[in-house]
Order: sequence, then structure tokens, then C-alpha cells
Amino acid sequence: MTKKEQLLISYGLFSQRYHGERLYTLTHLFELFEPSIQKLRAKSGAMHCTNINRLFKEELLASGLFSKKDIKKRWTLLWYVSPHQYLKIKTEDGWTSVDIWAKTFGIGFGDYAHGFHV
Repeated sequence: MTKKEQLLISYGLFSQRYHGERLYTLTHLFELFEPSIQKLRAKSGAMHCTNINRLFKEELLASGLFSKKDIKKRWTLLWYVSPHQYLKIKTEDGWTSVDIWAKTFGIGFGDYAHGFHV
């Protein structure tokens, strides 16, 4: 299996299990600091972008195809005021933006939420 194939399979599975919600950060602020990866894995549905990315990174590293240097955290602003994290993943085709949190808002594989693009 190639890195690109693994990335697409993992993206599909994660985007079915986890998604973003616009006001989730304000209503579930305490979850930003959840130290237990097991508690995060047991959850499904809405989740903070940082926690989704933390789980996704763990998944890719566990596949054995990716190393830490293949996965970069990136920050942007939603509505030009709200911090948002997405990932850049290196495959055989180069770097790809991955924003599982934003898929629920129509932002697909290879793109990420930023500005009013949410």
C-alpha cells in the first residue's frame, strides 16, 4: 500500500467518525486539554480540530508508512479571528492539506478551512 492510499483510507474512516461544529470550542472548551488518547478514541461525533488531528496523526504513524517528519501541523484563522489547525501530510505526490474537521462544511480532501472558506 502507498502512503497516498493509506492517507485516503484513513481520511475516509476518520471523516465518517469525527466532524467539526462551529461553536464546539466555546461549548466544550475543557476538551481541548484532554490528556488521554484513549478517551478521545472512544468518542465519536463533534470534536476539536486539534484533537481530531492528534488522533489522525497517531493513526498514520501506527500504519508504519508515515514518520513524524511526514506530518506537519498548520494554523490558520477562520472568519479571520478564530484559530484553526489542519495537517499537511507528505505522500509520494508531495504535500497534501488534510482538514477532517472541515469536511462537514463541504471542504474536501486536499483543502482546508480558512478565512470565510468554511
